[in-house]
Amino acid sequence: MLTLKPVLLVMLIPALVLAQDEASKGNEIFNELDTDASGDLSVLELQAAFDKYDFDVNGNVTWEEYLNYIVSQDPKLEYSLRYLFDVYDFNGDWILNLDDYKHLHAAIDVNRDGQDNRQEFITWSKDLFTAADALPKSV
Repeated sequence: MLTLKPVLLVMLIPALVLAQDEASKGNEIFNELDTDASGDLSVLELQAAFDKYDFDVNGNVTWEEYLNYIVSQDPKLEYSLRYLFDVYDFNGDWILNLDDYKHLHAAIDVNRDGQDNRQEFITWSKDLFTAADALPKSV
């Protein structure tokens, strides 16, 4: 279970929504997060991803922080971001916090070993983007 400040595992994956080859793109993004190339994402690696979004360094990622970071990376991703933020925001308060990340981690970590491995990440991502494909494509 996560014991440090919560991390955002999939904030770097909005490009998957637009990718034609989801598994391949998912592997690329996973590899970017897996900075030590261990094949598992550690809390420290996920913490580094979280910190990119938490502009005011208060331990929460607001909708504005989330949107600003991703759109700065690729402005075409705004629609996907709106969908993904709602997925991550388990309690629906428009703020991503520790509880949201614990729920997200639990949703991905199907074998309950406390880590989100590559296969769990890809399976969760595929399910997420299959559901996203069924949604209307306007903001």
